[in-house]
Order: sequence, then structure tokens, then C-alpha cells
Amino acid sequence: MDNRKKILVCDDDEIIRMLLADSLENEEWIVEEAVDGKEALDKLINQHYDLAVIDYMMPYFTGIEVVEKLPLHVKQNLPIIMLTAKSQKEDKQLATAVGVTHFVQKPFSPAYLYELISTTFTN
Repeated sequence: MDNRKKILVCDDDEIIRMLLADSLENEEWIVEEAVDGKEALDKLINQHYDLAVIDYMMPYFTGIEVVEKLPLHVKQNLPIIMLTAKSQKEDKQLATAVGVTHFVQKPFSPAYLYELISTTFTN
């Protein structure tokens, strides 16, 4: 049985998804990808993930809408990191209000994100 933590990375930018998958996949973590908000929501509802990294602005559903639509039992047990180019205080407050655990502005350092996820899994 595979005991690695399962992470869902959702971003409509293929380069960012590839960067994240390459920098996060290791002997402890499995990384799966979603290309838009609709696919992310479907995967998060129908599969188990230990953490989600979700872009704020995506087709079909924004990252905020994805988090809002998650059933409570999923949201309560899922640390969510939101990536965004948005820098307004109101955007961060909205993300936090709907259940986002961490709000990370683009551009971001893959090393910073890796450390944030490591810390989230050890707490």
C-alpha cells in the first residue's frame, strides 16, 4: 500500500502545473493535476487528497468557487493553498473566509511552496 501524501495541483497554466509537479513529487508525495476549476472540483469530491494547491483565476470555476462548492466534510480535512497574482487584501480575506488555508502570491518560489507544504504536513 502506498502511504505517500496525495496532492492535487490545479492551474490552467500548463507550465506552472509542470513546474509544481516536478518540484513537489518526491518519495513522500504523489502529485496529480487538474487543468481547470471544473476538473479540480470533480477530483476533490470524488477522490481523497491530503492537500490541494489551487490557482485563483481559472476557467469554469475560479479557485474561490471550487473551495466554496466543496462539501464540508472534504473542506474540513483538506489544507488548501491558493496561488494568485491578485494582491488585494480583500482577495486574501475572501479566500480565508471560504476555507483557504494559505494564500501565496505569484510569482512564488517553488522552494517556498515545498517548505509550506512540508510544514503543513508536519503540523
